[in-house]
Amino acid sequence: MSLDADDMVDVVIPLRQLHSVVACDWDSRNDHIYWTDVKARSISTARWDGAGQRVSSNNNNNNNINK
Repeated sequence: MSLDADDMVDVVIPLRQLHSVVACDWDSRNDHIYWTDVKARSISTARWDGAGQRVSSNNNNNNNINK
């Protein structure tokens, strides 16, 4: 995932298994990002550096990204 920063430089977040992300939010207090993937039908989270990526909610009740 790549986001535009204020200084107009791309910030690349190393996330896996993204399919069709339509929304993204950042929790500045805890340095976590959250996103909705409509193809995977899931809401996921990770730390700002991409570590700790996991599925918070989906239809399959699978809460970890294993790859």
